[in-house]
Amino acid sequence: MSVKIKMSYTILINVLLVVIAFTTSIIMTNILGPEGFGQYKYIITVAFTLSLFTSYGLPDMLNVKLARKFINLKDYICSALTGVMPVYIIIGSILFYYLFARDNITDKPLTIIALLYCLVYQLNHILQQTIHSLDKLLKFQLFEITKQLVFLCGAIIFAFIHSLSIIHIFEILIFANMLAIVYVVYLFFTTDKDKKMKLAFSKELIQNSFKAFTNNVLTFVTTKVDIFILKYAGLGFYEIGIYTLAITLVEKLWIIPESIRTVLYLELSNQRKGDDFVAKIIRLLVVFSLLIGVIIAFLAIFIIPFVFGERFRASILPFLFLLPGAIFFCYIKILGTYFVVREMLTINTYMTSIIAVVNITLCIILIPQYSYYGAAIAKTFAYIIGSIYHVNKFRIVSGTNLYDLIIMKKTDIMFIIEYLKKLINGKK
Repeated sequence: MSVKIKMSYTILINVLLVVIAFTTSIIMTNILGPEGFGQYKYIITVAFTLSLFTSYGLPDMLNVKLARKFINLKDYICSALTGVMPVYIIIGSILFYYLFARDNITDKPLTIIALLYCLVYQLNHILQQTIHSLDKLLKFQLFEITKQLVFLCGAIIFAFIHSLSIIHIFEILIFANMLAIVYVVYLFFTTDKDKKMKLAFSKELIQNSFKAFTNNVLTFVTTKVDIFILKYAGLGFYEIGIYTLAITLVEKLWIIPESIRTVLYLELSNQRKGDDFVAKIIRLLVVFSLLIGVIIAFLAIFIIPFVFGERFRASILPFLFLLPGAIFFCYIKILGTYFVVREMLTINTYMTSIIAVVNITLCIILIPQYSYYGAAIAKTFAYIIGSIYHVNKFRIVSGTNLYDLIIMKKTDIMFIIEYLKKLINGKK
């Protein structure tokens, strides 16, 4: 399958994912309101945080080895579960208590369902990525669509019978996340039957894992820590709901870079594409970002209150503050994958360090005075500065001049025309 076809399928699937997730968000926001939506997003953030701080980058680097066929699926699962789950049970329990349970201990059903979701989320995080690393790209995307469809259908059913609640939402999510886990367990028992499991640990793997972990922690500081700072500053779930809806919407801009980097990871890992292809992608993203940014900024003023309800009108301004940073973050999405495959993790670490320092410094300064508006301004400035650093590093490493990274060429136009022709002919 050619890279253009892979990108076409991947972009199409990711568009469907965004549409499904967008529809689900509409249902939840209109029924739960800002406070309920804020509670939902906070639990999701807690699950992500637990997974991040208890995995210490091990699944990431094991997936690189699996993608390069240095280890098989059984080795991966054995190594990942052995290395991660004991740490998760001990440290994750402590973190869960301080991040969630301590403030909500009276609501035992919610605490129990949140804890169960966090556990399933961790298992899904470890296992689902193996589908992608095994070069089963379409299956990986189809599982993502299935997961979102199950979530959407469940939300519609509970909304129809007027019983959609936070508890029901996470019951649906637990079931949806189990689908990929069951499939990978099936692969575990049906592939490489004659091969024995072995631990893939090595000094180099552990060192690279902690490098990846450092990078992931810094990424956490750039993307998630503001929610905890808002909570620590005394803001309630209402304000968190208003702010996280704005974040949810701007993150939809990443559909194209997310689609591209999924394919790019495999193409670069298998040495089917090189630096010139990455430079072409960046040039095309410049044009795409400028066009889509202007359109979305104009439409958001009308769409947010109309679609999500008047209760979320306050999300417009933080959305507009976040928009420039989200556009610049598209380049980080692409180049982060490039430097991982090239095993230049230090560059990603420096980039995320810059973003983390700028973001947390500005959050501490701005949030007490400007609430979630300050958080949005802090994040967008951090993303812009980090992306400038990342693009410049790619320019130096690849030997590409700045002109070739920002100015579209005739060959790029021909690439788009040929790409669109193939899409049209394919539909015919």
